[in-house]
Amino acid sequence: ADGSFSDSAYVVSSSFSVSGQASADHVLTTNASGIADITVSYVIPYTVSRTATVSKGTNPNNVTFETFDVDCVFDVGANYGQYAEMLRKKVGYRGLIVSFEPIPDAVAHLRKLAARDPRWRVEQVALSNTSGEQAFNIMAESQFSSLSSPRHDETVLFRDKNTIRNSIPVKTETLSRAYARLRAELGFIRPFLKLDTQGYDVEIVRSGAEVLPDFIGLQSELAVRKLYEHSVDFVEALAEYRSHGFTLTAFVPNNGGHFPQLIETDCIMLRSDLVLEG
Repeated sequence: ADGSFSDSAYVVSSSFSVSGQASADHVLTTNASGIADITVSYVIPYTVSRTATVSKGTNPNNVTFETFDVDCVFDVGANYGQYAEMLRKKVGYRGLIVSFEPIPDAVAHLRKLAARDPRWRVEQVALSNTSGEQAFNIMAESQFSSLSSPRHDETVLFRDKNTIRNSIPVKTETLSRAYARLRAELGFIRPFLKLDTQGYDVEIVRSGAEVLPDFIGLQSELAVRKLYEHSVDFVEALAEYRSHGFTLTAFVPNNGGHFPQLIETDCIMLRSDLVLEG
């Protein structure tokens, strides 16, 4: 069976389909014209699959956050708050944001922004594959800074920007440990994981394998051309995320102006049971 509906709470149109193994009882009757009518009643153990139609120009985060009632965003690799401010100003998200950022200057800026926003928390820590302390590379262009080292063998476009200017010791924490600590304190139940860690996204996901099923979904930067020593090819990264129970729902361009070279793109993935059951 198929159907459609509109929901005024959403910025998109939605549709649903029902599938399952059907069993049926039928009653055969004959009307006044001698034409047989068959009335069939079905018992269907079903799964409802919900889909959303995203209009041109609609931010996929709007759909994700509203449809699945996200109540906390792990903003991992927050830099100077670009993603968090986008959520507030363009998506209209008003829930909790926890920004993870190790660079002292960026943290100071984030805390100034968060001082005006009671639902925005800043954690001066780099999520990583281990908890403790690691060297963090600050690049010539801040947004390229990473726990990983830069590489330029697949493209030279960012050689000047993605060059180490300084290396500092930073506190690190695994995703599992950060999640357990913050969940106990803040009590969120439907978190979303945003990753923008310049080559370290997959390492962080692996560090949180046991808590990943608690996340509604994730957004990660995919490397089509690898810029860091720890970068994972986008096909391998998608396979890794799928292995943890997530389904690809959207690609989001993140650095234009380099056509015909495609360097990176973001993906949005949702927990597979939510994609199937809506």
